[in-house]
Amino acid sequence: MKEITSDELFQEKRLSPQKDPELLEKNLRLFHSFLHLNHPFYSTLLTYITLEIESTSESEKHQVYSKDNSKIIIDRGHGETWVEYGKERNMYYYIFHELLHIILLHKTRRNERNSEAWDISSDIVVLNQIRNDPVLSKLCNSRAMEQDTERLREYEEQIKDNQHCFVEDVYKHVTHKEKQKEVNNNDNT
Repeated sequence: MKEITSDELFQEKRLSPQKDPELLEKNLRLFHSFLHLNHPFYSTLLTYITLEIESTSESEKHQVYSKDNSKIIIDRGHGETWVEYGKERNMYYYIFHELLHIILLHKTRRNERNSEAWDISSDIVVLNQIRNDPVLSKLCNSRAMEQDTERLREYEEQIKDNQHCFVEDVYKHVTHKEKQKEVNNNDNT
């Protein structure tokens, strides 16, 4: 049996959300079915998380985010735009990005650490997981993934050296780099 690619699966005629108000929901169900048929491991992971669609100022700001370790929230406006213009891979990248944060317990493991450095460190770990996984790297190859790569470019050394490390290890490198930047800034003033 020939494996169906995600591109082939989503080649159906695109409708604007105004014509089909459930286009985003249908796309997410189709995506989950695709995963179930072709990549059951990832489909199983997604079944443990609730995907919710919202239209709030917080969802608009974050596009796709997780408040806790049990659900991922997708902003309706961003999701519908991605689906309408054939940019679903952005949404899939953000879904798996958040799913990996949840699975790896990044929020609960932060404890009293610097939240900005911890977020950068956990994003490096998640980005490496997606980039190094043969399935996720194809499913999530998108402009959103490129933007995260660019945003984390200054930590490239940590990205290359910590491809299979825990977030705590990456955090040590990131906080060290932040301290170095602070010292350099103080020396320049």
